[in-house]
Amino acid sequence: MLYTTRRGGLLENRYVFTGLNVLVNLVPIPFVIFITAVGPLTIALTGSRIGTEAFIVPAAIMTSSRRPGRPS
Repeated sequence: MLYTTRRGGLLENRYVFTGLNVLVNLVPIPFVIFITAVGPLTIALTGSRIGTEAFIVPAAIMTSSRRPGRPS
């Protein structure tokens, strides 16, 4: 939808594009805050805050906290 509503796209629509673009760019912010908050635990478990192994810790916590049938 973003691709087709952008400037020069098949369904060019500035208002739809701007709204969707803002929504898409705001969604990851809570996860970034969560990664920062879980940083000390990540360092204690993996010895690093950067990399694939370090990303697994907050990703696993976030995934395990979701209940079945609950919308994302």
